[in-house]
Amino acid sequence: VFYTDDFSYDQGWGGLGGTAEWTIGAATGGTGSDSYGNPDPSVDHSPTGDNGVLGNDLTPGTGGDYNGGIGSVQWATSPLLDCTDFTGVQLRFYRWLGIESPSYDQASLEVFDGTSWVSLFANDGGIDESSWSEQFYDVSAYADGNPDFQVRFGLGPTDGSWNYCGWNIDDFELK
Repeated sequence: VFYTDDFSYDQGWGGLGGTAEWTIGAATGGTGSDSYGNPDPSVDHSPTGDNGVLGNDLTPGTGGDYNGGIGSVQWATSPLLDCTDFTGVQLRFYRWLGIESPSYDQASLEVFDGTSWVSLFANDGGIDESSWSEQFYDVSAYADGNPDFQVRFGLGPTDGSWNYCGWNIDDFELK
């Protein structure tokens, strides 16, 4: 592993805030303000004193759901990840994702290959996770030898109703 982020502090992620309420902070288990989908996690994947995750609206209580009416994709973008000296690069992270079907709300994951952004994931149906799930992506075609490699998580557009918990990301690593 040559890069790791457990979100105990902000290592330089871009796009925090905004209408998708991208936040690095404690997992709080917000239940949301509607009755759709599972709540946010109340603990991060590998419990630590800071309990940190990257997610949408980490507000406790009735927070936790992403906003309705997000007009365009809102991105949380990693810092530059210099992969110049690496081959066979693999991306691994844990997610807890709640998103309505893509005809209403969209979640996505992209990587920067040095020239353009390439899609690795877009929800092709509704996702309503109630536990952490490990995610693996072979990103060697995009990251190997790339001094400007980046990863970004997207949320939006969203319609005006049925809001779920959105992204919760932890234990992000490149190896």
